[in-house]
Amino acid sequence: MKHSLTLFGILLLTSCSSSTTIEKSAPTLGSAEPISSEAWRESRGKILRTFAWRALENGLSQEATGYFQEACELNPEDASSHAAMARILLAGGDSRKALAFAERAVGAAPLRMETRLVWAAALAENGRDQEATAVLESAWEDGMQSSDVTRALITHYAASGQSQAANDFVDKILAAQPDSSQAWAAAGDLYLSEGHLEAAATAYGEALKLDSSIPAPSVLKSRLGTAMNDIDPVLSAAQLAEKGGDLLGAERLYRFLVDSNKGDREVISGLSRVLWLQGHLAQAQTTLNLINMENRDWREHLLQAKIEIRRQRWNAGKGSLLLALHQRPGLRAAELLLGLCDRGIAGEIHAN
Repeated sequence: MKHSLTLFGILLLTSCSSSTTIEKSAPTLGSAEPISSEAWRESRGKILRTFAWRALENGLSQEATGYFQEACELNPEDASSHAAMARILLAGGDSRKALAFAERAVGAAPLRMETRLVWAAALAENGRDQEATAVLESAWEDGMQSSDVTRALITHYAASGQSQAANDFVDKILAAQPDSSQAWAAAGDLYLSEGHLEAAATAYGEALKLDSSIPAPSVLKSRLGTAMNDIDPVLSAAQLAEKGGDLLGAERLYRFLVDSNKGDREVISGLSRVLWLQGHLAQAQTTLNLINMENRDWREHLLQAKIEIRRQRWNAGKGSLLLALHQRPGLRAAELLLGLCDRGIAGEIHAN
């Protein structure tokens, strides 16, 4: 798949940006007025999508696919379920079938950013680069100028050999949105992909001045200098110890921070990570459980997957990887681990 690092990366965005959000169903059984067939299908579809995301959280990827499939069969106009099926199929490498679901999704909701993005991703995965470009450019021109569309366009331009178009687009968004941290971060990503480290550091420096919470690529941290001086010195020491292989030292520092600030997700995630690196899987899981599922980002989902893989719980690992790709499309580590989980699942089936 030539675009495994690019437009496959835009699966699960916009209205599906939080995989754990439970959708509120429509009329209850106790409703005084009769429920129309359309309202019933909509309500049932929401319930099925909720079950599907919960199944993924619990590592039940096959069950999740079944729920989405049922929702699609129930209502051919259910754009959200068709888009979700397309994303899952893209994650599993079935780009041809994914395109069919993506086309149904965009047919049902042509003005929704979510469906445009997954359609573009499916087109790119099927080698239809020019069509994918046209879909993304039309989305931008139609006012869908979010960070998701911005990132999708830049990565697609770069991956499909349209370097000049990528740079022209970056110049355009920076001119239009000079105070947008996301625009500067997107520019930094492009410059980094082209190997222009100084330009990338400059762009990320501007992004951090506007929003200090933006995660900067680790390769640029030494170049960013004062732009990252706001980091807690103990956290910085913990991260340096972890990077240097001093896992016990990192663990002590992370534990100190967890005890003094239990609500800091980055610290809790760091402690869980170094415990996992030391092979303390039960402790790593207990620590990671301090972060509610609703508050986890792709890093925590990826870490959860690694814990499950160490335990050879392949289905659970696959579910967490799909959630990671849901939030960070195109994450190469997750894509590679998906293959490992699929082989593990196949091995279990063969053994039985």
